[in-house]
Amino acid sequence: MSKTTPSLMYYSTRGARLLEVIRLVLAEAQVEYNDVSVGTFNKEDPPKDFLELKESGKLTFNQLPAYDEPESGLFLVQNQAILNHVARKYKLYGKTLEEAAQIDVLLEGIKDLNDLEEASLEELFEKDLPYWFTLFEKYLEKKYQREGKNEKDELFFVGNDITVADITMFYNIELLLESLKIVGWESKFNLDSYPYLKSNYILIENREGIKNYVNGGKRREIHPLF
Repeated sequence: MSKTTPSLMYYSTRGARLLEVIRLVLAEAQVEYNDVSVGTFNKEDPPKDFLELKESGKLTFNQLPAYDEPESGLFLVQNQAILNHVARKYKLYGKTLEEAAQIDVLLEGIKDLNDLEEASLEELFEKDLPYWFTLFEKYLEKKYQREGKNEKDELFFVGNDITVADITMFYNIELLLESLKIVGWESKFNLDSYPYLKSNYILIENREGIKNYVNGGKRREIHPLF
């Protein structure tokens, strides 16, 4: 890799979900980058690589993850800031201000979906997940009908092309399905109950860059949600 290759730096044990969305965005854009783990988070005995970064003065809040982009001179911290930057840079944040605003709405909704992990398992599967997935399903259904699409048309969350909203939802569904498989709870959630979401999920799953990354053998191990 060249000296201008960006680097994504992180603790190996923290912030896995949003980091993986960042990796998927970079995969969709087919961007080559360095994936750098500084080691395991330990507040009392921080890893050497983290201390070197901290002493460099580049870590605005003395936290990871960080994204170093030598070509532009940009050095970013904070998960969401990094995700927003790479999505905008590689034209995955909508084509207009209005589309970008709608993406923001969806990303905030997905954050609320993620917060459901604090609920009891009974509430999660019987009430909360069906409630939120139905809302996202209705959103896609209305968009589908409003745009007069037919069954062969591609269905994205915003506009007529892939955005960070599609990629973020894709990963959240993938993580849920993989977690259920790992713990043997596949029967607790059926994506077939949400045909528009399933169509979007399959669409994103088969994007060239994302498909190559997911099947490339370099992904980090998924830690079950439950």
